[in-house]
Amino acid sequence: MADFQYYRDLVDRLSAYSAEHQCNGGITAEAADAIEVLLKEAGCDLMSFWQDGALALLMPIHPEYVERIFDGTKRFEFRRRLAGKPVPRIIVYATAPVSAVVGEVKVVGMLSASPDVLWEHTKDAAGISERKYRQYFAGRDTAYA
Repeated sequence: MADFQYYRDLVDRLSAYSAEHQCNGGITAEAADAIEVLLKEAGCDLMSFWQDGALALLMPIHPEYVERIFDGTKRFEFRRRLAGKPVPRIIVYATAPVSAVVGEVKVVGMLSASPDVLWEHTKDAAGISERKYRQYFAGRDTAYA
């Protein structure tokens, strides 16, 4: 089992590689393939890994939302789909321009509902505007937080 520093180093390598291969705000297919190779090298499956005996998920999040998560104004992280397995912790990776692992948060629960219902339950601590929320879940029947 690798330690947390190993994963920080791995993410730094992934970040450096993807930063060199930016394409229209995303990464090229070549970069995605290289990242997949690095993850397999680390024994990671779908960006999840074992840390201190408990499964954690490495989750890329835009820096503006990372800041809100850590200052407590964003208590929900919205997703269109769930990880393959429930996880007790999320390792937070701030995307470009930060491109680094910046911390860890404990998962205290998971919510699943229609986008309308989920918004009503989470809007006071969503940390995003309703407009951005609606855009993110446009065309989806189910939303997760």
